[in-house]
Amino acid sequence: MNKFVIFLLNIYLSAMYSVASAQLPMRATRWMKLNVTEGTRMNVDVSPDGKTLVFDLLGEIFMLPEQGGQARQLSRGLALNFRPRFSPAGNSITFISDASGKLSLHIRRFDTGQRRCLDLDNINTNTEYYFNTLGDTIFLAGQRVDIRSGHRIKETESLAEWKRINSDYAYQYQPFGNKSILVLKNLKNGLTRHFLNSLHTASNLLISHSGQYVVYTENNRALIIADETGKLDTLVSRLNLNKDHYNPQPMMSFSANDRYLYCAYQGKIHKIDLKTRENKIIPFSIKANFALAKLKHFSQIITQNRFRARYLRGIQRRIDGKQFLFSTMNRVYTQNLPHGKPKPIYDRGPAQYQGVYSTDGKWIAYVCWDEFTGGSVWKISSDGQNKPVLLAASDNQYQRPCWSIDNTKISWICGKSTKDRDDPGIGKLQLLDLMSKKVFILKDTINLWNKLSFSKDDQSIYFQPYVGPYEENLQPVPALECINLESREIHPLAYSAFTTYDFGKYYKTGRCISPDRKFIAFSAGEDIYLQTVKPDSTLLFDPSHFAYGEKLGSGVDPYWEKENILCWTFANHFYRIDVRKFQADFKIKPTFTIELKIPYAKNAHRFALTNARLLTMNKGRIIEKGTVLIENGKIIAVGGSNRVSIPQRTVKINLMGKTVIPGLIDVHAHVRVIPDIFPSQFWKFQANLAYGVTTIHDPSLSYDGYGYSELLNSGKMTGPRLFHVGKAVRAQNVSHCNTLQEALEVVKKRKDMGGLTVKQYMLKHRINRQYLGMASGIYKLNMTNEGYWDLPDQLGMLKDGSSGIEHNPVWGDLYDDVVQFYARSGTVLTGALQHAYGMLGAKYYLNSTYWNFTEEKLRKFWPKEAIASLVEPSYEQMSTQLEFISSASIDARIYKAGGKLALGSHGENQGIGVHNELWAIQMGGLSNLEALEVATIRGAEALGLQKYLGSISRGKFADLVILEQNPLKDIHNSKKISFVIKDGVIYDGNTLKIISPEQLKKTKK
Repeated sequence: MNKFVIFLLNIYLSAMYSVASAQLPMRATRWMKLNVTEGTRMNVDVSPDGKTLVFDLLGEIFMLPEQGGQARQLSRGLALNFRPRFSPAGNSITFISDASGKLSLHIRRFDTGQRRCLDLDNINTNTEYYFNTLGDTIFLAGQRVDIRSGHRIKETESLAEWKRINSDYAYQYQPFGNKSILVLKNLKNGLTRHFLNSLHTASNLLISHSGQYVVYTENNRALIIADETGKLDTLVSRLNLNKDHYNPQPMMSFSANDRYLYCAYQGKIHKIDLKTRENKIIPFSIKANFALAKLKHFSQIITQNRFRARYLRGIQRRIDGKQFLFSTMNRVYTQNLPHGKPKPIYDRGPAQYQGVYSTDGKWIAYVCWDEFTGGSVWKISSDGQNKPVLLAASDNQYQRPCWSIDNTKISWICGKSTKDRDDPGIGKLQLLDLMSKKVFILKDTINLWNKLSFSKDDQSIYFQPYVGPYEENLQPVPALECINLESREIHPLAYSAFTTYDFGKYYKTGRCISPDRKFIAFSAGEDIYLQTVKPDSTLLFDPSHFAYGEKLGSGVDPYWEKENILCWTFANHFYRIDVRKFQADFKIKPTFTIELKIPYAKNAHRFALTNARLLTMNKGRIIEKGTVLIENGKIIAVGGSNRVSIPQRTVKINLMGKTVIPGLIDVHAHVRVIPDIFPSQFWKFQANLAYGVTTIHDPSLSYDGYGYSELLNSGKMTGPRLFHVGKAVRAQNVSHCNTLQEALEVVKKRKDMGGLTVKQYMLKHRINRQYLGMASGIYKLNMTNEGYWDLPDQLGMLKDGSSGIEHNPVWGDLYDDVVQFYARSGTVLTGALQHAYGMLGAKYYLNSTYWNFTEEKLRKFWPKEAIASLVEPSYEQMSTQLEFISSASIDARIYKAGGKLALGSHGENQGIGVHNELWAIQMGGLSNLEALEVATIRGAEALGLQKYLGSISRGKFADLVILEQNPLKDIHNSKKISFVIKDGVIYDGNTLKIISPEQLKKTKK
């Protein structure tokens, strides 16, 4: 390739990348300068004249003289670019890029600078593609693409089961005894060649231009060459230093004369002489600027003051408009208008939920639940003048009470309590006749997640039917039905189409039909939708598109007040509209906002912890004999015991021989709270607090999570403080982010509920992720990402300035380019080593080595079924149980290079899982103190809460763990917990019994 073409290559590609990147909505505002001589997972191609190489590194494309030297950066911007390949004529370069917002195939001509994007399906960063000899056709993903027209042609039926290598050859596996053979087919003459191969272990096949050689990787480890006779030879015995079955070997290329093979492994570019077998490293150096968007990581504000209740459910207006009722904080409240204040309808007994007025407004029916004594249904006068009247009780849970129009009947659902975040529950549809006091079973199987209503003539009840695991594969399935109370006949009113992995079946709730049966309202992803009932058949949900009907706005718990009046709830707001007057561009404002302030639970007393070893996590400061002075739930002084002045009448607690650390912070907990009706206490919260976890962040919870957070903050539930993202923003038909406006609506809902974070969970295209990131930045919420196992996707998240990434990718062999990019990006990585991709998670080794599942403390806080689920690792697992250390070691490299790391247990083994994760992080190469930093102050920084949490410092919340022994000597001493302090409240580490400072002082004498 002559110098003039090289010059054009630099000019045109730089210009054209700027044009392409403009299609991504984010803009580069930061530049990271890297100087590297090795690279991770580089795809390499050689020009037809053999003088120039192109390769990718960190999502950018570089050009290099064939003999090596200084590489030139050909692309620059936020777009990710991979797998560059010269055309057969050498006049253009083709590569995979997301510059258009999604991964597509891009073509750049050198001579004219012409840029084209072939918008193709099923493209990923590892898609293999090939030119035909003439260079006018590309073969990829089962398609032939005409480069000039962009026209796509599916492979012929005869090639449907073959995987094409280029225009002339394809391959497949065929059985051969208990093995299989690799069969190579010449598409010109139909002849085949057979290569003996065991169990589908060959991949990344490349055939030479002449067809003489086939090169492939064996077990993703060795590089094998086969000649025309089928003779096999090993070119490279070990491509990867680390085990890696997930990531395909990067792209290789033959020279035009088939004499040389160019490939990259172990961080270097290699040139292998196929005649002499000489393996030569082509040296390169890169001094380049890599683009990043603005880092969107925000400090947040939290307090220990009275807080506004935002998680209100089922706000309903009494028919006379003079009173509201709603449920929050495990109580049903009423509020008289215009100047009344919220008050519980009955402030005694078990938790109350799902209050509903009788149609005349005189009575309120509601349900109660206690996991120890069972469920019940009650009614009480709405004026509060009478005591509650018991209507029904059993060991099971009652849900969704509903009055008949004439107020002589009440219907509800009765069944076992749900057990999980996504469990819609199963129960029986029952009907109480208030005159005879008899209860009738109308239907044996119905979801607890439901919305009941009576028809105008009281002859039928509308409900959401149960859809079993097999029925969801039938298309379509009933989505709303009615049952005749006399004949018990059931008639479908609307249908749904579901996919196997459609979260809509969990999140499209509250389906209710208007009294005149003209409209259906429901909630999907905390938005209220309105759909017109069709006379023949109404398809309510269709996962093939998102057009459910008119979206009215954010909301849950819809109900029809009368024929055209639809009401619903969101946060502490009540909405009421006439659907006949609704217009698509009409912004609906709340009809009424309820202000209910809840006291925050903290210890207001003053006490001092003295003579303890303090691991402050404040710039590595360790105080061997220190004092922490605590008052009103905060640390007001910390220092050496001979230097801290303790006021009179302060309770002094001598902790000689003990070690005090900040409360542990789990930024990737999965607690999967029980929906709708909450337990009085939740074992997962208690287990975490008992094992020293004072703050958890769940990156995939639910709308109900906001209610649990408020109960924990109020002290009505015992456990860590809980932060979470609500529902993760997924691609599975719940929320869409196809525009910035859509993304803003998604984020605003979390902001309105008091959330601090948003979770991007594998949205389909980069442009969707960028819109969500931009919206999070506008509302100043920190966005974390489901990293899954894919390194290229994570590079995009780093470039986009995300605040966090969850999960290590399958690292494989990793070099300084990636380590530096993570370390200097400013993005927090949460490795989640107990749930590792591509290898056995850390929990198997750590559980079997360090925990005794018969110990009294564990059995106190874990239910029997949870302990029973812990099984001993199999022999095969035992043999691979230390693989996680290689992943942990990369996390350690990133951290030591200045990167940000946080601890996340992934909900594996509640409470003890945080210690497992801490130990796994330390096993990767961090010191004990560094690992404890990751578990405390780094987690606080990740959440933007470093001003309040994470270290033993003046002014911070009093969240502490008192340990029997020093974890700096043995990191496993982290589990030897005497006491846990949260917001100044002292808990016995073995029982969670609250202890006053005076009681603790006595125990230490």
